[in-house]
Amino acid sequence: MRNSNIRNPQSAIRNSLSAWCELLRLPNLLTVPGDPLAGFLLAAAWRRWPNYLPLAPAIAASLCLYAFGLILNDLCDLAEDRRERPSRPLPRGAISRRAAWAAACVLAVLGLGAAALTQQWTAMLMALVLLAAIVAYDAGAKRVPVLGPLVMGLCRALSLLLGAAALGANALTLPTVVLAGCLLGAYVAAVTSIASRETRGGPVGWRGNAPACLLAFWLSLMLLLVGKGLFASAQSIVFAATAIGAIAWAMSSAVALGAAVQPAQVQRQIGRLIRGLLLLQAMFAALTPAWWFAAPALAILMLPAALAGRKFHAS
Repeated sequence: MRNSNIRNPQSAIRNSLSAWCELLRLPNLLTVPGDPLAGFLLAAAWRRWPNYLPLAPAIAASLCLYAFGLILNDLCDLAEDRRERPSRPLPRGAISRRAAWAAACVLAVLGLGAAALTQQWTAMLMALVLLAAIVAYDAGAKRVPVLGPLVMGLCRALSLLLGAAALGANALTLPTVVLAGCLLGAYVAAVTSIASRETRGGPVGWRGNAPACLLAFWLSLMLLLVGKGLFASAQSIVFAATAIGAIAWAMSSAVALGAAVQPAQVQRQIGRLIRGLLLLQAMFAALTPAWWFAAPALAILMLPAALAGRKFHAS
């Protein structure tokens, strides 16, 4: 095997790159930039002349910390994966533990450094809290039935708040930012609760309906608050389309989960629900002045995420 890799360096590089993409769950990574982007745009909508320079480092910080969490998760679960997921990169030896730890440490430092580049102490604070929440989840919180999903939901909510914090402390008190963070966190917590059954298979029960119910409740609340004005402009139509699309996407997964028996079937729907985060982010972006660009761009990301999901597992 070693001689084969020496004779075919391109194949060795390709296999190594594929292993890292698998370890970092490439389909999931595509859903991460939309969190800080949505938070930033929701906060910027309240300002007359927002400064867009902190947006890039905020996205970079969120992406690096998320990737750090994915690697740390597999390092903490190595013994379990050797029993239940021996095909993962670490158990099968495609990536060494030393390389994984080195990559995790580098990503953590880069994430905090990128947050510092926003020149906002609130963004740096959010990054530190996010890092602590990630470590807490991977180190043991995920094994606690209720606490685990809540901490994971908190991580994604903090990712959104990190983007808003890049515009200052006042952004964290804005109603739209707070509500978006709560919905995102609740949705991810619901999906994480479903993911707890991925190695056992079988019907997931009420958990399968939770993501769609959360989205339907949120849209109903918006309809009550806004009423007929929701369809008064092109922007509001885009918002309604992304919201209804997110609900329909979650409902289709709920139906599939109701009939799921094998672990692979549950795992497939978890991946779909994670990709559905792009529709949530598009829905949030549709509420901002950048709706005409950001909402369609996030929705379009569903395609490459789905293509990546065919080759790499999302959970």
